[in-house]
Amino acid sequence: MAQDLNKIEQAFEDDFLDNIEEGDFVFIVDRNGVLKTILCPEDESTETSDGILKIMQSLGIDLHETHTLH
Repeated sequence: MAQDLNKIEQAFEDDFLDNIEEGDFVFIVDRNGVLKTILCPEDESTETSDGILKIMQSLGIDLHETHTLH
């Protein structure tokens, strides 16, 4: 039974990762809503949509501050 569950979890994880495209943003937050990590498009010339800017603002990310996002 545990092996079957591991196979299902691995298939879900593979499917999830396969669906992330170059221009996508991925925000990972913990159960308390604290930002753990963010994945951003590598092309910095990509224009950020208002929706992404609103999400970043709600997470306390100021694009005008100098900091590194990994």
